[in-house]
Amino acid sequence: MFSLKKARFPGKNLSVSSTHMNMKRYFLLLWMVTFVVTGCKGTSSKIRSNVDHYTCAMHPSVRSKDPGKCPICGMELVPVLKKNAQASAASASLSELKPNEFTVPIGRRQQIGVTYATVKLRSLSRTIRAVGFIVPDQKRNWSFVSRVEGYVQQLFVASPGEIVEKDAPLLSIYSPDLLTTERELMILLRSRRNATTDRLIQAARFRLHQWNVTDPQIAELEKSMQPSEVLILHSPFRGIVAKVAVPQGTSVKVGDALVDVVDLSEVWVWADFYETEIGLLRQGQKVGVTSVSYPGRTFDGTVAVVDPFVDPLKRTARVRIDVENAEFLLRPGMYVNATLQFEPVVALAIPVEAVMPTGLRNVVFVDKGEGRLESRLITLGGEFGNFYAVRKGLAAGERIVTSANFLIDAESKMQGALKDFDDNHSESSSTGDEANPSLALPSPYEALIKSYLALHALLAADRFEGVNQLGDELRREVAEIAVGDEDMKHNSLKNKTLEQVLNHFKPADLEQARVGFGHVSKALLEVLKEIPSPRVLYVMRCPMWNSSPSEWVQVSKKVENPFLGQAMATCGETIRILGK
Repeated sequence: MFSLKKARFPGKNLSVSSTHMNMKRYFLLLWMVTFVVTGCKGTSSKIRSNVDHYTCAMHPSVRSKDPGKCPICGMELVPVLKKNAQASAASASLSELKPNEFTVPIGRRQQIGVTYATVKLRSLSRTIRAVGFIVPDQKRNWSFVSRVEGYVQQLFVASPGEIVEKDAPLLSIYSPDLLTTERELMILLRSRRNATTDRLIQAARFRLHQWNVTDPQIAELEKSMQPSEVLILHSPFRGIVAKVAVPQGTSVKVGDALVDVVDLSEVWVWADFYETEIGLLRQGQKVGVTSVSYPGRTFDGTVAVVDPFVDPLKRTARVRIDVENAEFLLRPGMYVNATLQFEPVVALAIPVEAVMPTGLRNVVFVDKGEGRLESRLITLGGEFGNFYAVRKGLAAGERIVTSANFLIDAESKMQGALKDFDDNHSESSSTGDEANPSLALPSPYEALIKSYLALHALLAADRFEGVNQLGDELRREVAEIAVGDEDMKHNSLKNKTLEQVLNHFKPADLEQARVGFGHVSKALLEVLKEIPSPRVLYVMRCPMWNSSPSEWVQVSKKVENPFLGQAMATCGETIRILGK
């Protein structure tokens, strides 16, 4: 028997008492680990019993029986619950949701192709573009007309398009009147004696000016004292001949067009900008002008005039842009692109596709985690390419939906309708109307009416996207109804009629969807008449709809017309009530 005081193991520095205590601690620790592991296995088994498979939120094609990482992107795989577990989880969480929140399971999100983006600060640059055309600068366009009667003696330019230098001769005109005036000037110059003579000389010079005789030509005439009957017209600037209106030898009268010369060293661009962009335009802004004729080259322009009048049909305003064109590359009549680049700003930004406009308001769907989404109103601060600046409603780091927004919206409307559906049931029970559980809608019909309500919500909101997907769901749910079940045997013929109607429900547009919805509603009403339910359903009728049966079913008293949509949302009347 060991002594608790002095006994020691040979070669060891441990007493018997300390060894005994260490062994106790060892067995206690082993028992605790075994208990925790067993508990975790039980919990894990319980959790995994409801999991159908694991998948990647970004790559739905990845399916695994066990948790792990996605082999494509490395993200953690997320569990997809079995159908019954999804339904029970959604039902249990529906009452716990905050206002504007709803649930969309991971599997459902993958089916409709939901993608996400993170709200973050970005450097945003705005660019606006417009198409314009080149016209000459009217201040640099000179049209020569005949100011004397005579004959075109010689053309120094033969056709439009020729480049002429400043003071280059254009054409000469033989004019007896010119010769007479020049001789009068010579006589006055020779007999200049007093102020009266000086006034006559000035009058003669003025008359020659009116006939397009230049100052250097008059000075040369006074120097040589040799009058001429030929008037030579010179270009006032370096430019291009735009028009030659007369041939050689033609007689001309006062006012006849002769030659047009255009200076293209600076041209105008008239561009059309949309009404929504007018507020961004300012005189003096720099504009880049490009043309398909000169790939890779940008011409510098400046906003000169913003037309105060808006085209009533195109809803655009004309803007004049002055462009330097020293090489005469830009030509009148040519189409060009005008680009205004604004200084970048730093702001909270989200992708354009994440915003769902609803008239006066803009909505985004925020991912709250655990299958929950929140529809949230936001205030935008302008569009910058592929992004919107956000002034109010979102915070940096939040995760938002960027695709399948209309289907997500339909899902939220459906869950709102289902909440009304459950509320009606609760109200009828609380008013003393004892709801017999055996009279509740059988499970296949419960799923059928929910998909029908979602389809009604889409049509009432004027949305076609997602209609055919809901049609597929309705067909599947009708197919799942057990015709041989004793509780539903009496309804089998009407179920068959509903199935046939749904097989033809494959609309190509919103109008066809509304026509088909009328036939689906009629067949569904025949089915619902035979199924007692403690829940209240309102049967509505639209007096203005005649393209198909005009009755439908909804869960609230407020009319939401699926046939006329938002144009006449409240057109309709309650014609009867189903259920308690």
